[in-house]
Amino acid sequence: MRIKILLLLLCSFVLFSCKKEEGDGGMATIKGNVWVRDWDKNFNLMMYEHPGLDEDVFIVYGDQTGYGDKVSTDLNGNFEFKYLRKGTYTIYALSDTLQSANVSYNQFPVAVKVEISEKKQVIDIGTLTVNR
Repeated sequence: MRIKILLLLLCSFVLFSCKKEEGDGGMATIKGNVWVRDWDKNFNLMMYEHPGLDEDVFIVYGDQTGYGDKVSTDLNGNFEFKYLRKGTYTIYALSDTLQSANVSYNQFPVAVKVEISEKKQVIDIGTLTVNR
């Protein structure tokens, strides 16, 4: 009986002493907004601006390669990543840019890096402005 108790205590100690890495499973939130600037085909004249409806926003957990999750913005361009642990995160949306006079487009990330340091922290990263 004592051996079973000792094994149970040892397993519990190992499970609870492991450092949890960035990602899902916590109680923190990162939120923000996407703002879109629509340009003419040569990116010379901005036609109009508006909240980013249904824009993809990505999150990178720590130093991982590739993104960990993505969400879409609501009608007002707002997004949230919930249930995050303490750690470092990069949030980004993709913006278009004109590559050459032949009107070829490339995308580049508009990114913000943030640190969650408290369990129930809510971080508002503000506005990510993208071009279309």
